[in-house]
Amino acid sequence: MELILACLATGALAGITAGLFGVGGGLIIVPALALLLPGLGIAGDTVMQIAIGTSLAVISATAVSSSLAHHRRAKSTRVQGKRSRSRSNSSGVFALKSADPSGSRTPSSGPSR
Repeated sequence: MELILACLATGALAGITAGLFGVGGGLIIVPALALLLPGLGIAGDTVMQIAIGTSLAVISATAVSSSLAHHRRAKSTRVQGKRSRSRSNSSGVFALKSADPSGSRTPSSGPSR
């Protein structure tokens, strides 16, 4: 009974923090699972792997669900999506060039046109 109440309280706290601050899984759920899983008989050397794996499984399911919902709603706003993709691609290229460990400012040599 205590374990069920602890899980319910953890879920409520994670839901509130996710709604207010956008955090919950990594900040609330993983440490709570690390504390609660030994009570379920999980071996101490695998507790963190199971806690993190559980959190990643939930994040993956949420990401797929959210992506599908956005895809269904975005059919009428395709042009806006293309614009945001081009901005993010150019930001990624800038980040890659900025993170070049050689320090060279010239683009990498590629096929000449």
